Amino acid sequence: MAQVFISHASVDFAIAERLSAWLRAAGHRTFLDHDLESGLGVGDIWARRLFEELYEADALVAVVTDAFGQSPWCAAEVGIALANRLRLLPVRVDTHVDHRLISNEIQWTDLDGDGESARAALLEALRRLDGVDSGPWSADLTVYPGLAAFTAGQARIFFGRAAESRQLAERVRAQAGPRTDELVLVIGPSGCGKSSLVRAGLAPHLAADPQWLVLPPLVPAAREKATALSSLASLLAVEGRRGLAWRTDALVDALDDPGEITRLLEVLLDAAGARRLLLIVDQAEELLVETSEEQQILFASVLREAVRGPARVVATARSEFVHPLMSLASRTRLPVDTFSVRPLSPQTLPLIVTGPARHAGIEVDDELVARLVADTGSGDALPLLAFVLGELAAGVPRGGALSAQHYERLGGVRGALVQQANRALSDAAREGGRTRREVLDSLLQLITIDDHGQFTRRRVPLDDLPPLIRADLRFFVNRRLLTIHRPASDPPGGEARSGGEAGEDGRPGRGDDGGSAIGAGPGRGLQTGTTGWRARGILGRRRAPGAGAAQPTGDAADTGQVIAIAHEQIVTAWPPLADVIQASTARLRLGAQALDAAGHWAQEGHPASHLWDADRARRAEHTLGGRATFPNSPGCSWPRAGGAGGFNGDGSPSFSPRHSSRRA
Repeated sequence: MAQVFISHASVDFAIAERLSAWLRAAGHRTFLDHDLESGLGVGDIWARRLFEELYEADALVAVVTDAFGQSPWCAAEVGIALANRLRLLPVRVDTHVDHRLISNEIQWTDLDGDGESARAALLEALRRLDGVDSGPWSADLTVYPGLAAFTAGQARIFFGRAAESRQLAERVRAQAGPRTDELVLVIGPSGCGKSSLVRAGLAPHLAADPQWLVLPPLVPAAREKATALSSLASLLAVEGRRGLAWRTDALVDALDDPGEITRLLEVLLDAAGARRLLLIVDQAEELLVETSEEQQILFASVLREAVRGPARVVATARSEFVHPLMSLASRTRLPVDTFSVRPLSPQTLPLIVTGPARHAGIEVDDELVARLVADTGSGDALPLLAFVLGELAAGVPRGGALSAQHYERLGGVRGALVQQANRALSDAAREGGRTRREVLDSLLQLITIDDHGQFTRRRVPLDDLPPLIRADLRFFVNRRLLTIHRPASDPPGGEARSGGEAGEDGRPGRGDDGGSAIGAGPGRGLQTGTTGWRARGILGRRRAPGAGAAQPTGDAADTGQVIAIAHEQIVTAWPPLADVIQASTARLRLGAQALDAAGHWAQEGHPASHLWDADRARRAEHTLGGRATFPNSPGCSWPRAGGAGGFNGDGSPSFSPRHSSRRA
């Protein structure tokens, strides 16, 4: 049941009390500022109590009259409701009255006659709100979901994406018009919050509209031994409990004919009394990793027929998978309209901290907010911010507070980084059969040293990293300690990462070669095998034994993805990595010099005069040989007999003992 704030002018109290009685009779809780039973008590500070009730409410019922339109308090209450994304339910008492803050796009109800139609409309709206929300706040609810995606039931604590949520909802509603049959593909870098936007932003917007039936999100092949098509069939079977008695196996057989989806959805909508249906395909890249090509084409064909009918399909995908997904859509003639999600700005971060706390009745120290914003910076470590907030809020009761002192005791962002990094290191060493030092050396690929002796992060093209190193790094990608993105789309300072892409079951996916796909969220689309590594058409091909440096091929050359450490504090605040960096200063400095020299050599057209002499080359070989500390960057290779250069399987540079050139 919902908690409802009833906003009204003082002269309209009798009308507001009537509405309150309707809602209470249906089991909802209401707040009226003059209600002696649950309203203001003796000694209450009037304005503070009103705003506290607003922050805790699930919906605001506005009793719109002439007096309501003239009241600054009513306007303030509506403004707070809009800012905090409360469901706004305007009841027009006088038919000629509107309100400047309440859009005509919001569904109004008129209080006329015996009021029965208005009563039914309010109760239906709240019933639908219960379907996407978890009811009034309780101590059992999570204040900050950490690295997991927000859900529809957490919509009220999902802050920072109000504008994008409205824009996406408007885009989808527009798609429901005539002559529009496109799938909306929500794209953005890993960890930017695409899943949360769709689940906690878009879905509640549409679910509150009685004309829309919103299905639970579908993750392709999220269950063991399930295909994308069988997952869709299972979802439809569950929704078919509306008296349709559908069976999953029968639906799978029916969907072998893609055109059958239109009939099934029309039947489902008829049973639900709705006109439009929203199907969410979350983490659509799983379709590429988990599903055979034949099943990919069949599933995409089913989606094509769905958008031609009564359904609107919204899918989410990481940026590095856009090219192959668009290729699949082209092959199946599925029209696609993209919706890009940009990283959150630093100006939004305070709202991410304070918004959920307000709903939970928890105070947040101003100093803590400032520290969190400063430590998170431009948003690179946003998932870690969510993790820290979860730790801070654990066990804090309603009326309690988060404080900067507690933040200090946890070690700040560094505490979260250390905890996550230690787990990633242990997982990589255990599952890969590697030593901890070998895994740490893989991380050194992403570190460089500047002319002033300062260590810093380095962005490395994924195609330039050997398979074994990528297998190590995937565990750090899992925990959002590393990021993958396209350089051309970077905003200044990198892209923000918000919790929201975790897999639904934590189960690693399987590819066709037992390879490992780096860059997926925790437990999603990540595979490793003893025979090597390959991401299907995204991150390059496995090179043959003894071959030179792996070259970008297929989609990898087109995507140009790079991998980097998510936050500078990882470089200095995590002791295992900091110690290895200090011990490797000479190698890192020489590696940086070699990269600079190679880049300059390539820029000048590879003149012999720019080559290092043989003695310097041998010293570099001695220093850089052994463990992997010198990634295979474009234009930087060590020549050997026959002119070929490359790297061994562990990422160390490959030199030939037969090399006789006096310059390298």
